[in-house]
Order: sequence, then structure tokens, then C-alpha cells
Amino acid sequence: EQSERLAAALDGLPDAQRVAVEMRFLQRMKVVEIARQMGRTEGAVSALLHRAVEALRGVLAELES
Repeated sequence: EQSERLAAALDGLPDAQRVAVEMRFLQRMKVVEIARQMGRTEGAVSALLHRAVEALRGVLAELES
């Protein structure tokens, strides 16, 4: 059930955030590589990842309570 909720939370992220998370944490790409692939700056990718991780942390916190 928890993994289903986390998967749903990942699916609920805006497309750019979801893609950045998948590239960084599932494909283990570096930020510079993600930036190149997405046509964005490294700073923009870092911001996408930060917002996505914060959103996913909120979901995890709810699952733990």
C-alpha cells in the first residue's frame, strides 16, 4: 500500500519534476546530464528536483503517521 501511494505521488508530480526525479534517482544520471537531456540549466534541474523531493517527503510523512 505504501509503495502504491508513493508511486501515485510520483505520478502526480508535474511532468518536468517527475522526469527529473526518474532520471536522477532511477536512472542515476547526474544533474548536468539531466539538464542536457531536458534542455534546461543545471540550476533549473536542481530546483525541479528540490520541489519534487519536498512534495514526496510530504507524502512519506503522511504514510508514517
